Amino acid sequence: CQRRAETKGVGAKLWLPGDKDLQVAGGRDALRGMSDTQVENAFDADDTNFYGRAEDTSSVTEPELESDTLVKGRGGGQSSSDFIAMVCRFLGGFLSNHSMATAFCEAAGAEILLDMATAACNPYNFHETLAQQELIRVLQQLVEHKAHLILPSLARRTQLAYFQLRPLAEHEPGKTYFKDLTEQTTDTSSQNNLAVSNATYTAKAMVQTQFLCHVFSQVFSMHVYHAGRTVPHHFFGQVNLTDIYTDLIDDLGQLYSSCVWEAITMRNNMPEDWKKQIHISGMSFDHSEADNVMGLSTSSNSQFNNAETTAASQGQQDNEAKKIEARNTAQFKNCQILASLFNQVSTGILSFFQAIGKSLLWKHSSRTILSDYQKQNASKMAEHLARALINHIAKRQPSALSEVDRVAYDIVVLTSTLQTLVDERKTTRTGGTHREVFSLVLLAFYQQGGFDKLETRLQQFGKLIEQHKEASQDTSHDTSTSDQITSSKRIHALALAGVDKILEFYNKISHSKNIIDAQQTSVMAVRDRTKSDFFSGSQFVVELRNAILPQISEIWKSSVMEALPAHSVKSIIDLLKLILEGDGESQAVKRSENLKRRRAAEPRKFKIRPESKDVLTAEGFEDEELLSEALYRCNNNVTAAKEYYVLRRDNPDSHIPIFPLPEAEQPVQEAPNDTANQPAASGSVPSVEMQDADEAGSSTQDTDGDRSEADLLLGNGNRRLVLPPDVLNSGLAEVLSNALNGREELMRALPVHRRPSDETQRPADVVTEESFVTIDDLDDKRKDIREGLIDRCLDVLNTHTDVTFELADLITAAVTKSGQEQSSKVEIGETLVNSLMSLRPDEDTPLEGKKIASYAHLLALVIQDREFFNACLDTLTDSFEQFGGFIKMFQGQKPDETSPWVSNVLLIIERVLAEDEKPQQIQWTPPP
Repeated sequence: CQRRAETKGVGAKLWLPGDKDLQVAGGRDALRGMSDTQVENAFDADDTNFYGRAEDTSSVTEPELESDTLVKGRGGGQSSSDFIAMVCRFLGGFLSNHSMATAFCEAAGAEILLDMATAACNPYNFHETLAQQELIRVLQQLVEHKAHLILPSLARRTQLAYFQLRPLAEHEPGKTYFKDLTEQTTDTSSQNNLAVSNATYTAKAMVQTQFLCHVFSQVFSMHVYHAGRTVPHHFFGQVNLTDIYTDLIDDLGQLYSSCVWEAITMRNNMPEDWKKQIHISGMSFDHSEADNVMGLSTSSNSQFNNAETTAASQGQQDNEAKKIEARNTAQFKNCQILASLFNQVSTGILSFFQAIGKSLLWKHSSRTILSDYQKQNASKMAEHLARALINHIAKRQPSALSEVDRVAYDIVVLTSTLQTLVDERKTTRTGGTHREVFSLVLLAFYQQGGFDKLETRLQQFGKLIEQHKEASQDTSHDTSTSDQITSSKRIHALALAGVDKILEFYNKISHSKNIIDAQQTSVMAVRDRTKSDFFSGSQFVVELRNAILPQISEIWKSSVMEALPAHSVKSIIDLLKLILEGDGESQAVKRSENLKRRRAAEPRKFKIRPESKDVLTAEGFEDEELLSEALYRCNNNVTAAKEYYVLRRDNPDSHIPIFPLPEAEQPVQEAPNDTANQPAASGSVPSVEMQDADEAGSSTQDTDGDRSEADLLLGNGNRRLVLPPDVLNSGLAEVLSNALNGREELMRALPVHRRPSDETQRPADVVTEESFVTIDDLDDKRKDIREGLIDRCLDVLNTHTDVTFELADLITAAVTKSGQEQSSKVEIGETLVNSLMSLRPDEDTPLEGKKIASYAHLLALVIQDREFFNACLDTLTDSFEQFGGFIKMFQGQKPDETSPWVSNVLLIIERVLAEDEKPQQIQWTPPP
């Protein structure tokens, strides 16, 4: 692969214009990319000038190189991608044998696969190839067998790939990073620009990054051998790479933001005909406006469609000839390649964030218990993930950028951010929608002020909608102002999409069922309110609604309501109704409890078990530093730590990573009888659990007879008997003897239903001055909404006449849940009746048909509620004759014209008459 990249020039590359032919940006050495050793040396030296490290910078022209254009993901059968796909397909079958897979992992075979995956020969559209799919599938198999041997290498390769992209990630928005490659002023003198001379290296690193992000995404979220499982993997419990993952989250978050900015600004600087010709397929943000901003489309139009009709005019032929000429320029090719790469990297990082957020906490059975240390690590990653998402939303936007660009960026990052907090996808079995809230990440997002950033964006979108509403409705064809009108329409459409996206997100997380029934909520739950890690689903629902309600209330009471379309107004009304109903809040904190939040006095530390270390030392593992690293990374699992150690000891010249222990968390030695910090395998899997019957039937793995007694949840993902080390060390025969002769002693030895905790040895939690958000705090905000609710509903109805059903439900929910007295219902009924009567037309008054129909419809819907009807009955009876006044022909009305309000008024009359025909209740007095 490397030789084909160097000699044939295959693989991702960017171009510069030459005197006659196009030239490769960066010269000949750029074609072969950076070797692993070169990247590691540059990484250690913190030097991102890869062009300066090149030995051969001679120019290479396009005719000297082999074409690696793909057709439907294939390169004609002779490309490097085709060979990689064939190798991986063979390995997929070969590694289905458990023994072979184990030997392959222990022989550092994964490094060869990763070398192929990050090879310089891979084309810029590698994501479309069968090779990428097969590579990911094989790596998934290996991770499920030996996660502790494969995941560190994956993480290291991702670190190195990002390092090559760091200049791009750190580039400030404004002038595009690749401006000298994509605009028509580019010439050979641009080689002096470091971004240009490093461009081909950067393109190859972007291909690597998108691949590695997709590998992580698939590894964390999918199962190879048990595809029917819906729960994520628990690799975070098997391999402790928290410090590495947090760094990756921070770095990739910054890179994501830069790629989105670059894609938007580059696309906006393209000629219009280039935008139509450059088509990117196979990727989507699952949001039409976000896809449109990033130039993604599901249409089948190809940028390479050169067909011309014989009847075309000479002008059309000339125009087509110019398009063909433009496609052969360096700038067009670069725009096409970079547009694809920016989208590949951004969607890959998004999928990585989604997968890691989903997998932070897991629960595979009712007996699965996480240690406090594991929960702390999960919370730490959630905090970094939330911070990355907030940084996307709150990223500083230079004033030099156009307003269209800034709003377009907001739409894309909002879409990706909210998808990372709530996973929603179609189910293949039922055809419905499965919705999963990642409670841990959402909690961190809430605690770090994410909702304040969303509120700022919501306010900005509201102002833009009002400012550009008039221009968006302009249908004139005045050429002098056409550009300005087009820009205003675009801003208006984007702002509406932003409001809709935030409202959609708020509706999802305001449903108590989505929060309380979430898998992560059940794992996070701690009932003791005096603990620093206290968490209740009901309390979280109250806190979320308390953060959301003021934002929605501000829109509800503002003039923005009149500028919003009907579907957005319905979303706001539904959200208000949901919060006013207050479902799922019964277990939340009340103000009368006067509770204060607590925080841990100090973070939990990892404890290396001395017996584990002694066992490995006795077997000849003498490198103290590497031994501590192995036990730390493998969570005190002796078998895994041994394999981790041996792989690095026996392959000193390979690129297998060494990850020293983080300085902030130097592990402490656990006391011999200290059970406070159980290994992840013991803490994260059931102590006694048999393999599921359906899994046993479908497993393709060999038996585990050759595995050691201490092998705890390694390799094949099967669940087996897990015993404490002291029981294991006594020998299997003694264990069975104990089981037969003293079952009670054995069961006491097993860590069944025992939560590993070191609370008895830890300092007491610190009580802060911060109070909990209580139901009473939320009720105060609800009270503010209820005041003047009916008047505001009528104001909204004046503009949006088709939201009567939603307003009726809102009024009913507001009154029913508030426990208001009968007088308030009477007052609402009187207001509705009087408002309708005020629209009764006189001889000289023009008809307001839609308004009358909507008012009558709202009243008819509200009185369907029995309590409301009883409260309004006197008012309805007194106005009964006036209702009849609406059922007639009015002045100026055509004989064949039907009044739109008649059916709605008849509903009111029918309801009153139906009550009137009932016999009056009489009090029966029994005879003496």
